[in-house]
Amino acid sequence: MRKILILMACAVWLSLIATNAGATALTFFDQYYVGQIIDGIPSNPTNEAAYISYLITLAPGTGNTQLPTPPPDTGEIYNRIGSTLNISFPAVPTLQQDDTDPYTVPTNYSGYILGKYDASNPGAGSYVWYVGTPGDWVVPTKSPSIPDVTNGYGLSHVTYSTTAVPEPSTMLLLGSGVIGLVVLRRKFKA
Repeated sequence: MRKILILMACAVWLSLIATNAGATALTFFDQYYVGQIIDGIPSNPTNEAAYISYLITLAPGTGNTQLPTPPPDTGEIYNRIGSTLNISFPAVPTLQQDDTDPYTVPTNYSGYILGKYDASNPGAGSYVWYVGTPGDWVVPTKSPSIPDVTNGYGLSHVTYSTTAVPEPSTMLLLGSGVIGLVVLRRKFKA
């Protein structure tokens, strides 16, 4: 019985560590960075999913490329300049926007994150990151190459995929269930 209590205490401790690990700040051109869409308008979840779907077909380092016709040719320019992320990207699922300051990404999230920055300024457009492992992610509030951050040039919204990832508490429940099965097995064996 004592071993079981120790195992359960360890499981709780590990889940608390996982929950309080802290948020990771995304940066432009980091290992999660996919690329940019210029200007990224219209900027609704449906259009942004289409933008990301095209962006992930480009090779890392690809310069400015315009979406080919036929439709929807919205005049967007795509680039993966500064991106070193060279993986087989998953399909883009349904997206949702958060346009309420402070802009948030769900806790323990993995998937695509799009930050939309002021449309008509240097460094403007939509920047995309792909995080393949669950975590807490913070999107930069200002876009790069900005001459004067006091005049705006900020984040207008964050868009992310709606696929859910198991939270640490779910994993704790699963682990507790397995420990319970081990206890029952030992009890009935005796």
